[in-house]
Amino acid sequence: MIALIHYLLRDFSRSHRYLAPLLLGVGFITWMYSLVPNPVMESYIFTSTFLYGITAWLTLNFLRSEAPVQRELSALHVGSRIRYEWGRLLSAALFAFFLSLFATFYPALRGAFDHVPNLSELLLGLVAHLSVTWLMIVLVWMVEGDGTRPYPNVLFVLILLLVLSIGGQGIGNKLPDSISWVIGVLPPVFRVNKALYQAESHLSIQVWGGLMLPIVYSLIPLFYGFTRFRKRSR
Repeated sequence: MIALIHYLLRDFSRSHRYLAPLLLGVGFITWMYSLVPNPVMESYIFTSTFLYGITAWLTLNFLRSEAPVQRELSALHVGSRIRYEWGRLLSAALFAFFLSLFATFYPALRGAFDHVPNLSELLLGLVAHLSVTWLMIVLVWMVEGDGTRPYPNVLFVLILLLVLSIGGQGIGNKLPDSISWVIGVLPPVFRVNKALYQAESHLSIQVWGGLMLPIVYSLIPLFYGFTRFRKRSR
């Protein structure tokens, strides 16, 4: 698996398609924290949501860096389509991991917060960034599929998911009570934001549960995606 990830990352680096989203992500966060001081949890709410969008762009570029024919050859070389797809997911997750580390610890090290964050606040921020970026990686992977779908169609679906993910709470507030359950099927990024907001006043199991919801939710597109690839490999 390590050799596969190394190959995928090396191939992606040659395309230089990582530069724009990475530079925008790091550059914007750096600029944002040049203005001080900033509240800890509200800042993490903003940057985790921001990285959710950046991860969509970065992951889509990564998944499309290999031509469809080359993907099939790579999967054959690995010996398992499932293993190959896990390699792609974990490779994309490495980018999200480093961006999440930067968004969590850079402002703390720079002294850009209105107080020195404690260990719990740093951990909450890191988990929030990691959970939403992982969810987006899986969603992009599911929507992208085998890479044969037209780019405009994939982009439209991802933008729609972004809007619904972030604005789920506001959408739910405007729906009649009889159909308010609909927000339960939306990607729960808005629930992560709510959990971080609640963590400012008290830390509870509900807060941690809200932060972990994207990880649990990601099991649905993972199951769908791998079931689809298993059927095609038969």
